[in-house]
Amino acid sequence: MNRVLRGKFVTLKHFIMKILNIFEYEILSNLNGYKIRKLHRPSLMFVKEKLGKDLVVAEVGVWKGENAEDMLKYLPIKKIYLIDPWDLDVEEGAKNIENLTDNINEEEMRQAERETIKRMSKFKDKVVIIRKSSTEALKDIKDKLDFVYMDIFGARKDKGIRKEIENYYKKLKKGGIIAGDDIDNGKSGSLGNGVPNAVSRFATENNLDLFINKRDWWCIKK
Repeated sequence: MNRVLRGKFVTLKHFIMKILNIFEYEILSNLNGYKIRKLHRPSLMFVKEKLGKDLVVAEVGVWKGENAEDMLKYLPIKKIYLIDPWDLDVEEGAKNIENLTDNINEEEMRQAERETIKRMSKFKDKVVIIRKSSTEALKDIKDKLDFVYMDIFGARKDKGIRKEIENYYKKLKKGGIIAGDDIDNGKSGSLGNGVPNAVSRFATENNLDLFINKRDWWCIKK
């Protein structure tokens, strides 16, 4: 390949990588060529770097179990609590759904639950499923946690979000990490700005460093 063609190939590769990165994918190269894979959430990469092995974690707001599956494959997890009522009559259950619309129905909830159970079947010795609201589930978590990922906020208001974060922050070990998504929802007309306001105030009130990367936010317990 001559120098001109090589330069064009490198430019094209960088352009493709930027586009993929926007949609949270990356290109990996090996002896067999290239492959594309979904990027891990930034908070998970931070946890993997900072915390040790045999982690006890919780995900609050599970939906179809896709993030839980990624956590179990990527992090050295000993036990994971998965908290979701999968129930439209429970407020937190409805708010677990990204891009919530009015046409979510009970059957879609049941299907999401079934998909989670199927995904978790190969990790069943590590998984504790709690079919309750985030508040009701607190008393069923018997361990101090290394990491909590919260995905329940959607369009909820600042005050309610802060209370949820505070509840699960208390469940963390010292040095544990609490994280969540939707930190960018202040830019989204469909979701409002409850999450960035609530997370910022929570971090300030507890004198914590707030880390933000793309949609993810996280803090380390002092």
